[in-house]
Amino acid sequence: MNEIFRSSGNLRSLSDISGFCKSDKFERSYEEFAKKKNECRKAGTYGGLGHPEAEIVTQALSYDQACLTENLSDKLTQRHLDKLIYVQMVYDVHGGNLPQENLLYFLKDGTIFVMTTLYVMMKRLEKLKYVLFIFIPKDEVYIRWRKKIQSSIDLQLKALNSRDTGYTPKYIDMDGHEVEMKKCSAYIETSFGVTHLNFSPDSEKFKCIYSGRSILNSSVEDPRAAIYQTDKDDEKLRKLRRKMIDLLLTGEDKLMENFLQKNPGFIRVANFEEYLRKNPYIDPASIC
Repeated sequence: MNEIFRSSGNLRSLSDISGFCKSDKFERSYEEFAKKKNECRKAGTYGGLGHPEAEIVTQALSYDQACLTENLSDKLTQRHLDKLIYVQMVYDVHGGNLPQENLLYFLKDGTIFVMTTLYVMMKRLEKLKYVLFIFIPKDEVYIRWRKKIQSSIDLQLKALNSRDTGYTPKYIDMDGHEVEMKKCSAYIETSFGVTHLNFSPDSEKFKCIYSGRSILNSSVEDPRAAIYQTDKDDEKLRKLRRKMIDLLLTGEDKLMENFLQKNPGFIRVANFEEYLRKNPYIDPASIC
């Protein structure tokens, strides 16, 4: 099953993420739409995730319900990709049925997509590359999913008679063009006693991250871009780089924690072994 949920607000910056500020409520009722295989729930403007009056939408397999563009035929740009801020993994254990592995897509506007393997593999090439870029491996289950996504990328590249060059993030310059980010291009500057990290030169908006708690005012894509452009071997930059990585990981964990608290039918991958011990009739080899 593939589902759409929506929180009550946008995630404009790290400070909007639960745990850094007052949390949004993520709530839903599973039973009402569990009967139909290809349904999803879209809270829309009803004021909260899983609101009982939320619209029920039936999806077809050919429809990318996690589409980041206005239309499926639109060109996928970095602006669209930046809407997707985190990718996580959960097990769906509703109703005591056979657990199913799902990916969670957290979008900046508060939407959360829950997708099975089939839907993930049907995504566009650039989107799959981006998912792989932000999908942080935590254990062997995550690594297996990364291999699945990479296999789908390889199949698409083979059909295009092309080779995999990996994913290079981009930024938008002052002329509205996409420019590939360059590694080791970020640098530290101090003005009037305030230290900040400059990155993405010539971008449409001046890009910098200040040290201290003001870093929480950054959009999620900014520290991710800065991390990519920061020289990890530079002693001066290493500490700030580590701080940005920790903040992104904390933000991801807080969103996940908030989602799981309001959706008890899903469990973390890290807690799955305990779940199997309590349900010995389940064969782990049959789960995918």
